[in-house]
Amino acid sequence: MTVFVLKLIAMSTMLIDHIGFGFLDDNYLARTVGREAFVVYAFLMAESYRRLKDKPDRLRAHIVKLLVLCVVSEIPFDVFFGGELFDFSEQNVITLLLLGFVTLIVQGKLRRKIGGHKTLATLGSAAVLVVGCAVSYLVRSDYMISGVFLIVAFYQYLLRAERWGLLTRLTALWGVAAVFVVLFLWAYSGPGDWTAITSLAGDAPFWIKGYFLTVIPLAFYNQKLGYNGKRFGRFYSAFYPLHLAALILVAVIAAR
Repeated sequence: MTVFVLKLIAMSTMLIDHIGFGFLDDNYLARTVGREAFVVYAFLMAESYRRLKDKPDRLRAHIVKLLVLCVVSEIPFDVFFGGELFDFSEQNVITLLLLGFVTLIVQGKLRRKIGGHKTLATLGSAAVLVVGCAVSYLVRSDYMISGVFLIVAFYQYLLRAERWGLLTRLTALWGVAAVFVVLFLWAYSGPGDWTAITSLAGDAPFWIKGYFLTVIPLAFYNQKLGYNGKRFGRFYSAFYPLHLAALILVAVIAAR
């Protein structure tokens, strides 16, 4: 399972998810398949940092690209999911990916600055994660605190996965998925409202529970790029706003 294959999975499952949301009355099957999308995007964001962390120029270029995509994606996101041209009650998923990526960068700089003090480095990294999650929650980015956690957790997984067997990789990924789902429920139920969390967990549609299935392809990732053409890379980067704009256009035409 290469980066190229994971990108194909991310794009196709995202498209299925959004078709299910916008045209099939929140169809459970489509939304369950769609749970794959964000998890794979988060995984690939962590992998991007792992590959670029020692290349400052490319890190900066990646941040600029994410910022541009974040701005460009906001209107199609607001229109498709909220039915309004501008809706700042929730921000698009690129905002979340950007926050997760920046969190990894700050953690990396902090670890390098602290050097061999492992305890301080661990505490400092945890503090940076908390700040990243808090910012994500305050700006109401898609997936909020659970998304930033997932990106950081995937990076830690990638540092170790190459020397693990398949069963260990699966176990680790299911553990990450479990924490991700708990944080997801906690954030969207209202932090501290345990009654609401319990209620939402009990009533959660099957597609939320489908998150546990989405990590299986990731366990087979071989840390290879696969096909890496520039045109495909640009298409992958622009896919989020492009496919939302295309779905909006289809909805407008269908409504006539």
